[in-house]
Amino acid sequence: MNNYFSTEEVDFLHNHIDLIRPAMIDGKLPSCIHMENFRKNPKNKLDDTLPYICFGGAVYYDRNIEYIINTGDYYICAYVASGKLEFGNDLQTIQCPEKTALLAYKNNSYKLKTISRELSLYLYFISGSAVDSYCKEIISQQGNEYFYYNKFELHSFIVNSLEKLNYFLRTTERSNLYMESIMFQYVFVRLLTTSQPNDPFSNNIPLHIAKLKRILDTRYYENHTLDSLQEELKISKYRLCREFSIYYETSPLKYLNKVRIDKAKEFLLETDETIVSIGCEVGIENTTHFINLFKRQTGDTPLKYRQSHLGTGSSENILFPTLETFS
Repeated sequence: MNNYFSTEEVDFLHNHIDLIRPAMIDGKLPSCIHMENFRKNPKNKLDDTLPYICFGGAVYYDRNIEYIINTGDYYICAYVASGKLEFGNDLQTIQCPEKTALLAYKNNSYKLKTISRELSLYLYFISGSAVDSYCKEIISQQGNEYFYYNKFELHSFIVNSLEKLNYFLRTTERSNLYMESIMFQYVFVRLLTTSQPNDPFSNNIPLHIAKLKRILDTRYYENHTLDSLQEELKISKYRLCREFSIYYETSPLKYLNKVRIDKAKEFLLETDETIVSIGCEVGIENTTHFINLFKRQTGDTPLKYRQSHLGTGSSENILFPTLETFS
């Protein structure tokens, strides 16, 4: 395989991934598979209880590929960040669009095949008795006999969490094993709870609350107030606040601010627009307020966030989770 893998990593990948198409040439991965950020955990596990990620990270494919994953003693947890793939075994196969979370069970083989030309995937090999307990509960639910999958709508939440997790996976400090375990369990429990029939993110959400969320998600750049939302939806603003908080664990305006900051992050990394311009585009025309709100939600100013993620500044602070991460 490519020379950025150690001998130990190459052995692990050979044992768990069988490439079908395109074929390897002289033991090297095809150029369409980018696994530089998919590595073995440099830290040995603490014990057999806590979730331990042996191998994981982000993988990017820029051409159609197909391979077999042999899970062995590990569970496979994956998240489709962009693109579309086909996943399954001889008994069940599904198509997984962007925002799909997958859980494959240990001692099984699964085929993964990309459908879109490009695909970004977060992929983790995980073990531990705590994971056994979680998976036992998931497997017991109807429809999850062969593997588990779910369309996970909180895209920014899970990508942000997994990027922080990947940062810890690259470190050598053994104390970070606890943070890896905590962060993985936090994400995993969210996946588990969204599979329950009474999950607040299911189709049981009232139509007026679903419409309110759609307004905030798609028209974030408009000047929304509780009064304007009340007028548009013809429902008391007090009722809107109360019911929205029940289903999404935050108030409508706090949710709107989060959507705006998430959009601002995208603009900061994908465009050369000024901070002032980006603030206006996401609906916050007061630049000072925009900077303060951005820092309150991310821990960094917009400028520092752009510098950190584009490699023009230290990325350590932005990746290190604070208490806000788990609130």
